[in-house]
Amino acid sequence: MTGYIYDKNGKETLLPPLLSWDISIGSGEPCDSFEVCCAYEAKYLKALSQACRFRAAHGGKTVFSGRIDEYEVRISDDGGTVSVCGRSLAALLLDNEAEASEYLNLSPELLSERHIKPYGISVSIGTGLKTLSGFAVTQGESEWSVVKRFCSLCGCPEPRFSQDGTLLLGVHGGAAVTINDQSPMAEIRHRDCRYGMISAVLVKNRSTGAKYGVSNQPFIDRGGSSRRIITVPRKTGAEAMRYTAAYQIKQSAKGKFTVSLKLPSQFPAKPGDTVRFDSRRLGLKGGFTVTRLRSFAGGSEAGSELTMEVRT
Repeated sequence: MTGYIYDKNGKETLLPPLLSWDISIGSGEPCDSFEVCCAYEAKYLKALSQACRFRAAHGGKTVFSGRIDEYEVRISDDGGTVSVCGRSLAALLLDNEAEASEYLNLSPELLSERHIKPYGISVSIGTGLKTLSGFAVTQGESEWSVVKRFCSLCGCPEPRFSQDGTLLLGVHGGAAVTINDQSPMAEIRHRDCRYGMISAVLVKNRSTGAKYGVSNQPFIDRGGSSRRIITVPRKTGAEAMRYTAAYQIKQSAKGKFTVSLKLPSQFPAKPGDTVRFDSRRLGLKGGFTVTRLRSFAGGSEAGSELTMEVRT
């Protein structure tokens, strides 16, 4: 692994060989994180004090791009080390509050120009996004919340960052990976959690009396029973009511049925990739989506932890 730091003007400084690293990349809520440690010399202090961005490369390819939150230098009789840590570029959108506004029509391009690019983030717009009518940005909402909500209303995957730091909007899928009992694996963990899942949502318009309900039939078929009733303002349309109900059920199922793998390799897959998983030892096979990757090295340990959820 090779680490680079950058100042606000893009000036690059190559860090000394990394002694350890821990990089966590996920999909959905930010922020991804990183922490690297390397040998320290006084000549690096100026570059560290002015650095605001970080990039990691593995095998000649960029595997993570982020924003530096902190660095710490330690010097003893054994020498000096510096630790640099931070989050993904999603931090720039999470930390900045959006200006309250109402859009008659908000296109993906206008969303990008108003709420993403001003923070120095490049964007890739997929084919699934569309122009939304009557989109309102509320007071106190973060830029990340605006972007995430826009993608949800379009019925697209949650926004995520590519390894080179490009924000992917409305981009479906990723690479295809196969993992089975012949793949090198140190550990397999399977989690099936029912607590917090919703079996049905009933959305009611407080003024018009309109109702719209959505059921989580697979959960109900397993004996699940946990209904929610949501009351929405008068101006809420039918489409928004359907979105509210379906969104609540979808969110309640996130992270409930997962397979986690501990692998000896570095960056074996990335969030958004699809995995064909088949393990006779576990007794489970099917299609999964990678939701989180943690790659690490330090001391005598090195490898990756991969978390996957059933494809939807």
